[in-house]
Amino acid sequence: MEAKVRSASEQIQIFDRFRKKFILLTPEEWVRQHYVGHLVRAYAVPESLLLIESQIKYGTLNKRPDIVVMGLNNRPWLIVECKSTEVPLGPDVLHQVVTYASVLNPMYIGITNGLEHIYFEFQPELKNFVLVKDLPCYA
Repeated sequence: MEAKVRSASEQIQIFDRFRKKFILLTPEEWVRQHYVGHLVRAYAVPESLLLIESQIKYGTLNKRPDIVVMGLNNRPWLIVECKSTEVPLGPDVLHQVVTYASVLNPMYIGITNGLEHIYFEFQPELKNFVLVKDLPCYA
């Protein structure tokens, strides 16, 4: 999938085909756009089940997970938090995606900075997420 970019008001923008509009091309947006393509190609995620920066309620706050992949059972399959390539994937980034997971109850969570991807699977018997080597192919 080839990216559509343009210059507008002295800013570079990229077309997000999921949100159906041009978005400011920040370093984090670059990672988000490339990672969505990675999910489709590497894990066979159907494009129709991808939600990009959809709004959720966390208490009284409105939050926007970077990527939510819906499962066929209408339960989120995966939530991913994206950071720019300069941001290390540490506890703060993980805490952010776990916050979203506490509302959406996905099977998997992930964090990425475009260079490194880290995934966790929810283990019901432990009532917690456990580090996994990789995601399974979407089924």
